[in-house]
Amino acid sequence: MKQLKLLMLSALMLLMGVSFTSCLDSDNDYVQTISAYGKLYSSYGSYYFRLNNGYTITPSYASVAAIEANGTKLSTFDGQLVYFLYTAEGLVPNETTKTLDGVTLQGLITLDNTVQVVGGKEEDALPQDSIATSPIITMEYNQSKPEFWDATTLLLPVQFSVKKAENYVTLVYYTDEDADNGDILRLHLRLNAKGKSMSTNYTSYEYASEGGYLGVFLRAYNLDDVFRIYMSKKGIGAYPTKVQIVTQENSYSTEMTEAQEKVYTVEYKPETSN
Repeated sequence: MKQLKLLMLSALMLLMGVSFTSCLDSDNDYVQTISAYGKLYSSYGSYYFRLNNGYTITPSYASVAAIEANGTKLSTFDGQLVYFLYTAEGLVPNETTKTLDGVTLQGLITLDNTVQVVGGKEEDALPQDSIATSPIITMEYNQSKPEFWDATTLLLPVQFSVKKAENYVTLVYYTDEDADNGDILRLHLRLNAKGKSMSTNYTSYEYASEGGYLGVFLRAYNLDDVFRIYMSKKGIGAYPTKVQIVTQENSYSTEMTEAQEKVYTVEYKPETSN
């Protein structure tokens, strides 16, 4: 079978939706392997993936059992945005119900990350809340950019210098910061190298596309709790019209002293999301 990194690279370029790739089976016949992003849900002992184009994909019991027999428990990813691979040989999607049932699940990885909620404003936060030790490079790479995957999930392509994949990439919400921002929700992206030395010669995108873990580069953050806190703090019943992600960037160095603040603005349009 062709290496998973080719599928990852295709997914990195598309960011959302479905991409099609071929792989060789043991008889050297081409079998279509499909890669997609979707949220994983459970229902009465079975699992299904919901894509942001309205389709639902349900893997067969046998393929789920095979995945779990190898140590990957799907219940761990319930409700999370995942990148998954499957084959659907001989299966035809139902265009009326937008369903595809009985596919053979090949594997999945989570893109899900947790938003850190901190009371007060950024300038009032305790030192341990300001966890950034290194700047990122950019969140706009090729055709990738920050955007909403669905009504509550923010998808961020975080390009940063990395020597090892063990890094914290934390999205921080300061609960009192929105008072002066009108209907804009501000979040802060922090990169912490866990005490590891960084290298400008190797990036999170390269690590992911060359066979590493896709979630190093592409990260999903569920803002459901953040939106509830935002509305409660402001005493309103409406979500923000825009979300701003504030981070520190440096394309040439891993030193924070040379980083520049960069603000990414994503318009929130719940009517176009699931």
